[in-house]
Amino acid sequence: MNPKIKERWLEALRNGDYEQGKRRLKQGDNYCCLGVLCDILKDEVGGKWVNNRFEVEDKIRFGCLPDKVVNYCQLDYKLPLVKIDNNEISLSELNDTGYTFNEIADIIEEQL
Repeated sequence: MNPKIKERWLEALRNGDYEQGKRRLKQGDNYCCLGVLCDILKDEVGGKWVNNRFEVEDKIRFGCLPDKVVNYCQLDYKLPLVKIDNNEISLSELNDTGYTFNEIADIIEEQL
């Protein structure tokens, strides 16, 4: 992952400005950890929020990262994977199963 973008993402997850939500990139004022990444990069990738879905290049995403964000961040997957107890798991699954933004940020910092 691009180290400068990673630092911005970690800061956004840890600073308390985003309320955590589940199952979607964004729902109302709540964001998944991946939705936070989309939000901090929306101007740079030409994205926008449309009815709680992230739209970039006429493609709409509501549960995973758009290709443009994946490529811009130099990530490998639309749903970035990490290892927990020797099992691969997506960041969105961690988000939806009760990991806090701070816990997710620690895992991102260590593994991506």
